[in-house]
This record gives sequence, C-alpha cells and structure tokens, in this order.
Amino acid sequence: MRSFLASRIKSQGGFTLLEVLVVVVVASILAAVAVPNFLAWRSKKLINQATNEARGALVEASRQARRQSKNCSVNLGSSISSSDGCLLSERNLPTSVELATNITGTKLDFSFNGKLSKGGIIVFYDRDIGYKKCLVISEPLAIVREGQYTGSISSIKESNCQSN
Repeated sequence: MRSFLASRIKSQGGFTLLEVLVVVVVASILAAVAVPNFLAWRSKKLINQATNEARGALVEASRQARRQSKNCSVNLGSSISSSDGCLLSERNLPTSVELATNITGTKLDFSFNGKLSKGGIIVFYDRDIGYKKCLVISEPLAIVREGQYTGSISSIKESNCQSN
C-alpha cells in the first residue's frame, strides 16, 4: 500500500523550472509583439472618434443655425464647443489626440441660413504613431469631406487630404 501511494505522489509532480521558463519567454515575446500593435490600433480608433465628433459638431452647428435662424460659431481646440448655444453639447477630444488647422482663429462661423463664411482644414493626429486624419470644410455650403492626411502639420494644405 505504501509503495502505491509513493508512486502516485511522484506521478502527480508539478512543472519543472525549465518548463516554466520556456512559458515565460514565449509569453514575453508575444507581449513584445502585441503591445505596440495594440497601442497603435487604440490611437487610430481615438483619432477616428475625434474626427467623427468634429464632423458631427459641424453638421449640427449648420443645422442649428438654419433651424434657429441665427448666426452660430464653433470653436476648435481640445474641445469643440459653441458659446452661442448652437451645439447641444461640447465635444471633448481624447487627450492623446491633437488638432491642427489652417482656419484663422480656430473658429468657424455659420450664417443664419447655415452657410459658412470661410472654410478650412482640420487635422487630427497622434505624434507618437504618425497617423493623421483630416476634415476639409468647404464654403459656403459647409460640406465636409474626410480623408487621410499625408502632409506636414506645419503647413496644412487641402491637396494633402486624400479621400478614403
């Protein structure tokens, strides 16, 4: 009976140190490959979210200007807001997403009939991954076109906004 228990205990042994080390090394390699890809994917999603929020705010401001028959302004920055009640809510950009624009004063003005006084380009980007999206806002009808931005942030040009 005693030899049966002794053989049973030996057959239920745990992992060896070598097996544990192999698993740790393989898991480390997988993590080293997966983490940067995950972070880039997350940054792209946040940039896409910011682009969608900005597009929605511009469409809403144009619609509210027509509906309320009043001039409306949209301020662009770390948040997209309106001080004259033309946006139902302020849109905050994710903290890792930066905004650059060629619009003077970072303010868009819509007339009482929803038309835009001046157009421009808004670029959303993350410095770490180099991914950039753009919105081209055409005057006077406030038509918004979205694309991938390929140029430099220091000199924003419409020709660098390539349609998706």
